[in-house]
Amino acid sequence: MDLAAKQGPQDLELIAFFDLETVRTGEQEWEIVEFGAILVCPRTLVQVGEPYSTLIRPSRKDIVDNFSDRPNGITRQAIANAPSFTEVAGDIYGILHGRVWAGHNIEEFDCGLIKEAYAESKRKAPWYKFLIDTHPLLRQWFGKRAGDLKLATLGDYFGHGEQKHRSLDDVSRNLKVLKDAAAVLFLESNFPNLLPENTWIAPKSISESCISATHAPFKDGSQKICILHENLPLQVHCMGMKVLYGIDKKLNEPWLSFAVVVPPKLYDVLNVCDAHALRRFGELGINSEWKPVVKEDYNRYIHLSLNDETKIWRDGHPTMERVEHTELGDDELKMLFDQEETYVDAFFSLDTFINYNKMAGITLVAKKLFIHPRLPARAI
Repeated sequence: MDLAAKQGPQDLELIAFFDLETVRTGEQEWEIVEFGAILVCPRTLVQVGEPYSTLIRPSRKDIVDNFSDRPNGITRQAIANAPSFTEVAGDIYGILHGRVWAGHNIEEFDCGLIKEAYAESKRKAPWYKFLIDTHPLLRQWFGKRAGDLKLATLGDYFGHGEQKHRSLDDVSRNLKVLKDAAAVLFLESNFPNLLPENTWIAPKSISESCISATHAPFKDGSQKICILHENLPLQVHCMGMKVLYGIDKKLNEPWLSFAVVVPPKLYDVLNVCDAHALRRFGELGINSEWKPVVKEDYNRYIHLSLNDETKIWRDGHPTMERVEHTELGDDELKMLFDQEETYVDAFFSLDTFINYNKMAGITLVAKKLFIHPRLPARAI
């Protein structure tokens, strides 16, 4: 199939992955020197038809004359002999118009250049059905584990080899990165203990004699106490905990938290953690009032805190809607936890603190929450 040919309604369902190579012509000015695209089936992420790419001659002769040859094959002679944007504008329009557009950092960069190029050529610009920019998408879901999230860095992370900075090569790399990241996130969501550095331990598997605490320098130069289990940072997953009361934001504290009834085994584990951390704080000469992690009332309960990295699954299944709490309004967030008989499967870390009131203790920071409107059968 010729990508630039006129397509029917079924073909418009295909995703247009594209990339531009550019030359800088001013402080905030760029011109396109190459366009490349492939069409992809949204159901299978398989390429459909042949790819399309073309070098493009810049609009001004001085840009061509001052162009420095690149080792990837984009040379002064090559772009001097290339068609102008006006000559290929119809082909590019046929590929992009009415489709879903996808690419890396295209919202901030490529889309604007395409719009400008069509305006300068006095042609109608293509429009997209909606946009998939993989840069903010990966920043939200994949985090900073792959560094700066540039396409070259992501390719190195997944072992795709050196980036060539040619449009079609970058498009292919982008699609491979997206598939690989999706596979990793799928495995992590379904098998949270898959990676050693992400080991989450159920309370029943925690040996209290293997719990310890150690001093560690914090990012601001102060000392931090790390809670360990078998010499690794202790990260806990506990299933089917009943929500005692929902979202609470305390005065002068930036984080949100909610309370859950603490199961007996977790109660014992957290008391041991408290004792180790308190002793280490004492060795540092810190005499702040200690705030026990378990609250004693008519129920024994703990607070689970939410931060910017907390991910929430509604209805307790990874394939259901996943959100960050920062995406929800106060009312929406409260509704998640205020239903009668709400239970959570929680994956949380143990962070020590000293606050402005000279109080110290352990904060349980929720990393992942699976919310159930009733007690899951597997937790009974």
